[in-house]
Amino acid sequence: MRVNQLLPTLWIEDAIGEEVVALKKLLRSWGLEAEIFAERWHPALAGQARSYSECRADHDTVSIYHYSCAHAEMSQLFLDMPGKKVLLYHNITPHQFFAGINPGFYELTKNGRDSLGLFRDRVDLALGDSAYNCAELAALGYRQPRVLPILLDLQKFADTAPCPWTRRPFEDGWTNFLFVGRFVPNKRQEDVVRAFAHYNRYVDRHSRLFLVGKWMGLDNYLARLRQVIRSLEVEEQVFLTGEVTFPQLLAYYKMAHVFLCMSEHEGFCVPLVEAMLNDVPVLAYAAAAVPDTLGRAGVQVHKKDFPIIAEWAALLTGDDEFRRRVVAGQRARAQDFRPEIVGERLRTYLSEVMAA
Repeated sequence: MRVNQLLPTLWIEDAIGEEVVALKKLLRSWGLEAEIFAERWHPALAGQARSYSECRADHDTVSIYHYSCAHAEMSQLFLDMPGKKVLLYHNITPHQFFAGINPGFYELTKNGRDSLGLFRDRVDLALGDSAYNCAELAALGYRQPRVLPILLDLQKFADTAPCPWTRRPFEDGWTNFLFVGRFVPNKRQEDVVRAFAHYNRYVDRHSRLFLVGKWMGLDNYLARLRQVIRSLEVEEQVFLTGEVTFPQLLAYYKMAHVFLCMSEHEGFCVPLVEAMLNDVPVLAYAAAAVPDTLGRAGVQVHKKDFPIIAEWAALLTGDDEFRRRVVAGQRARAQDFRPEIVGERLRTYLSEVMAA
């Protein structure tokens, strides 16, 4: 059996791109032919992918389309292929989040969501990273969408040393808050700052916040965020790192005392799992797929009451027993994302598809 994976862009330090590469490795370990087809890819992944114009299939082929944005030519190629077809929906940020911020992102996300129903009656199986994603597919009429969590390469956490130069300037006993994610409006970094500012002002002045992620193409949002930081007078305590390497990212996790997430739209949110793997207590707004990813782990709030959120953070940083219980729950939840568990679920799905 051959398995083709299709996606528009294959990139490094990207959750979907890393999953696609990990899936290829897993599929080949099962003795299957597996290839990745994309329109463009990072130079470091040149050996992993081929142009989607070279993609071929027959009746013994399973084609998996990783859908996170609209791509008319690739979508049509996928639909025209013989063999079995699997749609893997990674979710698309609702376009309303980009209104007045970036017209290009607004149109891109709107087109992506408008095109999602295109595959409804043409695929043999619809998958989503989370129950939240599957609910969106079901609402569009997809038959029995199934959950396949993102396949994570957990071994790299064990094989990579945190960057010592990133940690060294901050080894001063201060309390470190962390959020990891692209600077986009749905992730609400400004609300992370607001919650942190309450903690910094009323709980512990010796605290800081690291916002780790890239912001390419969304300068308007970044400008608004900087204005919030200035208005709350926490310019000296909030660090916007920009894009970082994986060793640098690990260093931030190792320094963090609380992972603070106020995002209002996530299809999965890999950094939540990364925080759990690194024993960083998670304090998160329970929106979109965040409850699916955390399960019963972490501390989840259902209202953005920033003084109350700051008090939860105070418990996580000041009550050793409470922190210990939260970390223990997160360790248990993180086990659900072990590659062998996700891989076995995928194997079951592929078997069912081929038998149908």
